[in-house]
Amino acid sequence: MVLSAREMGRIYHAKGVERLVRNSMWKGRPQERFYDALEWLYGWTAATCLDEAQRPGEMT
Repeated sequence: MVLSAREMGRIYHAKGVERLVRNSMWKGRPQERFYDALEWLYGWTAATCLDEAQRPGEMT
């Protein structure tokens, strides 16, 4: 979690060429999708956890 936060901070506050690359990669992406890389953390809900627990043996 710490490494992900550090990387997101570096990307968010990018300068120079790194900022240009970031902007070109995110061009056309709606603001709601900026944090897709954190879906594993913030996308968790008790319902999805329970759904996965009820399907033993399946790989996600």
